[in-house]
Amino acid sequence: MRGRERERAEVLRLLAGAPGPGAHVLLVEGEPGIGKSILLAEAAAAASALGTGVATGRADELERMMPLAPLLSALEETTTRAAVARSAFPGGPGLLMWLAERVSTTLERRAAAGPLLVALDDLQWADPVTLMALRTLPSRLAGHPLAWLLARRATGDDDGERLFGLLEQEGATRIALRPLDGAAVARVAADALGAVPDAELTALAAQAAGNPALLLALLTGLREEGVVRVDTGVARPANAAGPAGESAPAGAGRTAGAGEAGETGEAGGCGRAEATAGFAGTGAVAGTLPRRLHAAVRRRLEEVSPRTRHLLEAVAVLGRSFCPSYAAELLGEPPAALLPALDEALAAGLLVVTPEELAFRHELLWRSVLETVPAPVRQALRRQAERVPPPDAPVAAALIAWDEGRLSRGLELAREAAEPPPGTPGPSGRRDPQPRAVLAAMLIDLGSRFPVPLPS
Repeated sequence: MRGRERERAEVLRLLAGAPGPGAHVLLVEGEPGIGKSILLAEAAAAASALGTGVATGRADELERMMPLAPLLSALEETTTRAAVARSAFPGGPGLLMWLAERVSTTLERRAAAGPLLVALDDLQWADPVTLMALRTLPSRLAGHPLAWLLARRATGDDDGERLFGLLEQEGATRIALRPLDGAAVARVAADALGAVPDAELTALAAQAAGNPALLLALLTGLREEGVVRVDTGVARPANAAGPAGESAPAGAGRTAGAGEAGETGEAGGCGRAEATAGFAGTGAVAGTLPRRLHAAVRRRLEEVSPRTRHLLEAVAVLGRSFCPSYAAELLGEPPAALLPALDEALAAGLLVVTPEELAFRHELLWRSVLETVPAPVRQALRRQAERVPPPDAPVAAALIAWDEGRLSRGLELAREAAEPPPGTPGPSGRRDPQPRAVLAAMLIDLGSRFPVPLPS
């Protein structure tokens, strides 16, 4: 694992203390795809190498109705799990107590044979009985050579968060996996591509924002689809010029510009979309993202309801960040009606809160969602967004039209925004200078595109 030296050291410290008395608990949390599962797998491998027993399990969203499923799976209590599935409700409370005691007894028996690591993943989906058991078992079995490694997504204030908080108060070590820094991203990219990436691929990798799962899906997908070649120890786009200035043979890799040019990027203020020159990047790797990355993002989207997926697809046309009130106008609904879907997207780690707006957590995530919207639907949504711009962002429609190549319409809208009717104040009681700056930038750009020769 690149860039996880501190976390690896915490795991080794946990394993080293397992044979001694006391509760040894390491809590790991982080956003989806940040590397929690890989860290647990490496911990299990390290424990096995040390001669420590390993019991690994994970919570599953579809098994929330089965009490203690992660622990029973880790302890390989398959017959007990089948009995649970067949149990009727009247025996429920007594059955739960019996199951909890069965888990405790099995742990004691396994630990009596030697140190044991219990590693449980995806506890954001754990059932209440599992969370209750994990609240008491570490302290109850503190006299046994047991180590606990528990991982969950950081999804905010929920039962898993409360469990981690209580265990931390009792002495557990808690670590949050952060995005990889630039040096670690460069090393991961070199590993995935088999060579040091050039500046263009490095810039593309930066769009993963240090998320290892997205980064590997992107780079592995590019390599699988023949978009990357290696020259003199440097990985570069297959249709980019080589070190001697020679381009790759015609047809190598994908055709640049396969994506639709003219999508909006970051939003500048609530509802003010700043246009970028094509949503899919620039240079030789511009175009659609690799299929492997789309598959990874699709798996993330399948974790939320269809309504939330549809909302994300619609607001993606507004840019990576967007104003909720603008999204509500676009969808023809009151803002309050969007709250359940927005809350679900935030809890799933698909969106994050910025000071003024909501935003897709990663640029690659946003781009992938946007590319899954069929081009005709995307264009229809863009036209609709132009017709219903938010009151505080009159230049948004002008920027969209300009970025799509409709220069005359863009200039017309920018002039209307820059020259409102006499007596119309801006948001602060005076005329807003931003539309005039945008209009000036458009005129300068127009002059560079179509230079007029000076008379001789």
